[in-house]
Amino acid sequence: MRKGKADWSCENTVPQSKGEISDATLLSNGNVLFAHPFGVTEITAEKKAVWNCDTPAGAEIRTAQPIGREHVVFIRNGNPARLLVVNTTSGATEQCH
Repeated sequence: MRKGKADWSCENTVPQSKGEISDATLLSNGNVLFAHPFGVTEITAEKKAVWNCDTPAGAEIRTAQPIGREHVVFIRNGNPARLLVVNTTSGATEQCH
C-alpha cells in the first residue's frame, strides 16, 4: 500500500484463486505464494500462475508456507486432514502425514 492505495493486486486475475486468500507470502524470486480454499498457487508479478495444487472435493487449504526455493508445506483440511510437502519444480509430493 502506498498512500492508502494498493500497488498490486491479484484479485479476480488468476483463475486458480477461487475464494478468499487465506495466506500469502512474497517469495525471494518476486513471486507470490498463496493459499485459498481450493488450492495453493504461486504467481509471478505479472499475475501468471507458475505452480498450482488443487484440493480434492470436500477438502480446503487455508495455509501454505515455502520451504527453501523448491518446496511448499501446507495443510489440506478434509477427512482425514493431511500435512503435505510438495516439490514445486517436479510436482512430487515428498511428505504426506
